[in-house]
Amino acid sequence: MSHKELTSLLSIAKKGKGEFIEEDSESTKLQNEFNDLLQEWERQTQLILSSLKRNNSLITEGRSSKSIMALGAFETHLNLAMHSKKVSEVD
Repeated sequence: MSHKELTSLLSIAKKGKGEFIEEDSESTKLQNEFNDLLQEWERQTQLILSSLKRNNSLITEGRSSKSIMALGAFETHLNLAMHSKKVSEVD
């Protein structure tokens, strides 16, 4: 293999490595943004669940039975979502 061929391969290898690092950096940035969103979602969901538990009689006062059932289903879905998030962190 000639010196010219080796130089050509070396220049290609450097470019490839730089592009990989750039893609990896973008992937890391997106992953960090997603993790930040999940943390904020978890914080807001905990606040909603705490409010539902703490102020249950105030929240349900004056609502129809369908509305109260819908709030109960909403609370259940939030609890299931929180549980799913915690399980996903273990794996």
